[in-house]
This record gives sequence, structure tokens and C-alpha cells, in this order.
Amino acid sequence: MAEKSAFEYAEKHGLNLITLCPPLVFGPMLQPTLNTSSKFLIYVIKRGPDVMNNKLWHIVNARDVADALLLVYEKPESSWRYI
Repeated sequence: MAEKSAFEYAEKHGLNLITLCPPLVFGPMLQPTLNTSSKFLIYVIKRGPDVMNNKLWHIVNARDVADALLLVYEKPESSWRYI
């Protein structure tokens, strides 16, 4: 709903809004404690209540997300939504 509202606002005010919606993002940690993504990965590895047999997980590296953001930002023809 937030993304929809943002696009409505952008259209109303003549703005070019672009959203990038990555899946689970993992990468180097910047803080000394575990973040939510790391805790989730540990939970999965330790076989939480939902065993991960034969499931497809969409995971991306944080550095790849940063590269994608730069590519979208630097292309004037970029628009709408990227997944």
C-alpha cells in the first residue's frame, strides 16, 4: 500500500518514482550484532518449524542490490518498478 501511495503521489506531483524490491538481502554486516536477515538465516539453518526441504529461496547479496540501485539511478529512462 505504501508503494501504491507513493506512485499516486509521484504521478500527482509530476515526479519520476522508481522502486527496487529485492528479495531476502544478505551481505557483510556493518554492526557487531546479528541483524534480522542473519537471525533468519540461522533460524533456517537450525531447521525452524518450517523445514526448508525442496523450497526455492530468492536471496540476493547486499552488494548486488547496491549495484542495481546505481544502475537504475544512472539511467534516465529508468521508471516504475524493478524486482
